[in-house]
Amino acid sequence: MCLAVPMQILQIKGKKAIATANNVEKEIDISLVPEVKKGDYVIVHAGSAIQKACPMFVEQTKEAWDLINRVWDKTSGGCCHKDG
Repeated sequence: MCLAVPMQILQIKGKKAIATANNVEKEIDISLVPEVKKGDYVIVHAGSAIQKACPMFVEQTKEAWDLINRVWDKTSGGCCHKDG
């Protein structure tokens, strides 16, 4: 399964940028989206920004992940291993 994460650009350094999501900062490659600016949201996969994202999409994605995490915590106790 592939997973791409929405992140916000904090700082740009050439073809690299520092981006954040969920209070985690990461250096990412922005060469596929050279038009991004500080403050923009991007979709990041495998350390590379693959497209710009609108803030509404980012908020909807965050809400979906929050829901998934709440359901996961309630149904599995946060553990993927079941006894038996």
